[in-house]
Amino acid sequence: MKVLVTGADGQLGQALKSVFKLTDIETIFLTKSDLDIASEEAVLSKFKYICPDIAINAAAYTSVDLAEEFSDEAFRINELGAINLSKGCNIIHAPLIHFSTDYVFNGKKRMPYLLSDDPDPINIYGKSKLCGEQKIQKQCSKYLIIRSSWIYSEFGNNFLKTMMSLAKKNTKISVVNDQFGSPTYAVDLAESLVKILPIIKNNNFKSGLYHYAGEDTLSWKDFADQIFYHAFKIGLIDQIPEIKGVLSANYPMQANRPYYSSLDSSCFLKTFNVNPIQTSLSILRSLENL
Repeated sequence: MKVLVTGADGQLGQALKSVFKLTDIETIFLTKSDLDIASEEAVLSKFKYICPDIAINAAAYTSVDLAEEFSDEAFRINELGAINLSKGCNIIHAPLIHFSTDYVFNGKKRMPYLLSDDPDPINIYGKSKLCGEQKIQKQCSKYLIIRSSWIYSEFGNNFLKTMMSLAKKNTKISVVNDQFGSPTYAVDLAESLVKILPIIKNNNFKSGLYHYAGEDTLSWKDFADQIFYHAFKIGLIDQIPEIKGVLSANYPMQANRPYYSSLDSSCFLKTFNVNPIQTSLSILRSLENL
């Protein structure tokens, strides 16, 4: 089996690399400098040359606030890139695995979002990712779109690493406590994906959209509480900072965030027979790998 992964320099791409290196699967990792997915010519040329059995798209424009200012770039990567990757996969008859986001929802719900819930993004990032989903669904012959939520890991820049940096310098920290999501360890996501690759390669699946995220719904403050608890327990910090919960309104940002974007992963778990992502255990795993 030959697998091509775009966005190899991103957080999810690095998590995939860490998991794939433990397997005997032939994998080609392409960074954004190796392949601009927004260039149709570059994508088609690369796909024809490599001719993978499966393509995994971990490339995305993920700067939620900057997307408000640079919307053209967000749509160039997240929508046009999805179109080009669909074309590339169709030419070589390979299925496309594509990652999307909980930010396609408006956050007005107070229960985990189901696949049947209508998307209604409230920021440019979410809109660009939704457009990417829709283009893949219309243009790609065989695909798997996986929405996830609040991804963190020992790689790249993310909430867990930010909290650890703050904890080493501060005894008191303010964290938003009125936004809720499903923190998802990128390595868990990567491991489950590798497990289902034989199913994807053999076309023993129906193209579609799925949710796969951490099993617990937490606020950012809840998430920070768990990070500090485990970090202190394994000796990464000398003391647990005092955390003050604050409202999002106290920290205005360029992009609106959904107040609730937890995802229901039951369909993915049942369809592909994978394990749920256990939030507390996954936070500990990520900290141990820092």
